Amino acid sequence: MAAQETITPQPKERIIFDADSYYGTEGENMAVEDIMERDGLTEEEVREQYSDEEIFDRAMEMRETDYEEETDALIGWFDGQTPGFTPAITDENSDWYGNPVIVSGSIGRWDGTRSGFTVYDSFRDAIDTSPSRYGGDNVFADCEIQKIWDENGHLFLTGAHHDGSVRVELRQLTNDGAEAYDTIRDAMDSSEQFTINGKTYGGTYQSIIYALRDLWNDPDLA
Repeated sequence: MAAQETITPQPKERIIFDADSYYGTEGENMAVEDIMERDGLTEEEVREQYSDEEIFDRAMEMRETDYEEETDALIGWFDGQTPGFTPAITDENSDWYGNPVIVSGSIGRWDGTRSGFTVYDSFRDAIDTSPSRYGGDNVFADCEIQKIWDENGHLFLTGAHHDGSVRVELRQLTNDGAEAYDTIRDAMDSSEQFTINGKTYGGTYQSIIYALRDLWNDPDLA
């Protein structure tokens, strides 16, 4: 009997936002269709009445609007609200909504690629793209966020800046995870030993990294 090849199932990807789709032929067609619907014109009329530059500008406007709408919806979801900002917390999901988020991924720059973990108070803070000259710890500093997508319930984002790129996965902490992170944060200030889930860490910088890694890997915490 011939051996059967093992096929590894591929994760199902659901695109939430993709900046690349607003460029080229795809972006042009989206903009033309939008103008057709908005102005009640045929495709031929749109292409006669609008220049290529105007159509491109419309695609860029759509890109900006869609990005804001999608990220606002995600901000609302992580805060325990629907996109319309009506509280949506229930007994089933109240164990994480409104809690901090932990980010794992890599930042590529001219001097190499670095990877690690960072925790932010909210999804809004996690996608902050303000310039690095402000001295913040935002992973997307100086970036333009280019893609947001879901793979089997896991949220990923990529961004690009003038000399590199960023790719991360983002998870929200449960209530237990938020308490564990408070313990880790206290240890950052005190450098004292601390214990999470029965495991003791030394309070050193390296032990903080290990604790964040364990926080990330525990499905009961993140």
